[in-house]
Amino acid sequence: MKTSTTCGVLFLLLGLNLLSACSDDKSQQTHNQATEMRVVQTTETPPSLAQDKGTECQYSDTTFIYNNQSYNVRDAIALMNHIHSCQKVGKYLAIDGHINPRVGGFVLFNTQTLEFEKSFVGNEFIFYQDDISTLVYIDNNQIYNYQEEVVATLPEDGLWALTFSPDGKEVLATDRENTHKTPLRFAFKR
Repeated sequence: MKTSTTCGVLFLLLGLNLLSACSDDKSQQTHNQATEMRVVQTTETPPSLAQDKGTECQYSDTTFIYNNQSYNVRDAIALMNHIHSCQKVGKYLAIDGHINPRVGGFVLFNTQTLEFEKSFVGNEFIFYQDDISTLVYIDNNQIYNYQEEVVATLPEDGLWALTFSPDGKEVLATDRENTHKTPLRFAFKR
């Protein structure tokens, strides 16, 4: 990493922000990327926001902003530690997040009542087109639906990915580790 001898670092303890001033632009960019620190408070706008295409939801870490108000997904799933995506689906914001390397969380935030309405723990959260009631996901080796009912059981020796068939009438489970060569098909029932 190239550094400049005129590069200085200033820590603002009250704001917990890291600022740097460097005379060399390339050095400044590399230095900022390597040492960036962020603290997100739910009462303030997060310093760096992601925004998924076509949604009013902006997010950073576990905080998202909707209608200029901050919310924290940990209020719905305490173990969630990062938001991966936020998508508008009907009256909901569908928020997909990380819990650990094998488990994620999925939260439905009602944009009319401004409350978390439903939350799910598992992985491979998918729904057909813009119909959240078609939600299916995997927890351990079982596929669950929106009502949290088991709709299928998968062999335990695979790492599974879910997709809907083009017509939305079947759920396809594909083994990412290729232990099972042919995708498993399950009739989708609402």
